[in-house]
Amino acid sequence: MRPTLEQVYAEHPEKVARLSALLQELEKTGLEAKEVLGLLKQKALISIPAEALNCGLSPLEAVVAYLSISGYSLTQSAELLGRHVSTIWMTLKKARRKHLPRKRLESRYPIPLSLLAERRLSVLEHAATYLKSEHGLSAADIARVLGRNVRTIWTVLGRARRKEGT
Repeated sequence: MRPTLEQVYAEHPEKVARLSALLQELEKTGLEAKEVLGLLKQKALISIPAEALNCGLSPLEAVVAYLSISGYSLTQSAELLGRHVSTIWMTLKKARRKHLPRKRLESRYPIPLSLLAERRLSVLEHAATYLKSEHGLSAADIARVLGRNVRTIWTVLGRARRKEGT
């Protein structure tokens, strides 16, 4: 059963107060709270199975191909990934040349699309760090899930740590 707003407020008054303050600030910019919440909910709920990155395509090609198979248009995919439509079109074109996967996958390790849209790390770096931090997978397990060599995963994780400064 879904909790009521009163129950959530009683359990987490500080979080509700912060959220309320943020929504008030957003409304000052001309954005409506419903629009912002809808967009956040849409992006937060979309995830890519980690196994989708194990298909013989580059990581970005795999993500774009998965979105295409899932019924997202080029424009929607570009918006979700924070990239230009022409980039998505060319990426999908390259993926099709390499034989696009035909079916959607279910995953034990879904990766939030909103994370992959952040450009500070590559798609592979985001996927590997997410699997390590959120699912507690070892480099060998990540390599198995993503279809990469374990040494590649070590390198990717090290590069991501350096980029993030941790």
